[in-house]
Amino acid sequence: MSRWTTVAPWRPMPGNLGQAQALANGANTKLTNAIPANCHAVQLSAAGGNCMVVVGNNRVSTATTDVLVKATDGPQVIGCEPGDTIQAWGLAAGVTLYAIPVTH
Repeated sequence: MSRWTTVAPWRPMPGNLGQAQALANGANTKLTNAIPANCHAVQLSAAGGNCMVVVGNNRVSTATTDVLVKATDGPQVIGCEPGDTIQAWGLAAGVTLYAIPVTH
């Protein structure tokens, strides 16, 4: 299992702020902002608990079939396309998902 380090090939995209979204416990939540133009990766991290995340063209997240983002792990970088949406399923109460568009 790889560990997150401060020496990483990813950096936040200039001019694109990340977003934080409180997730519903046991339900799908769509993050407000779509993936910006020229973005092909997004960094995801969770706080307060774990969640399932799907990145795609308005795909809906579920509790069992998507990418698990654990609050105890470091950030994960997921590939995406401009205009994609991020949707997440909170696996506990009080989960917040953080999403930052990144580039090399």
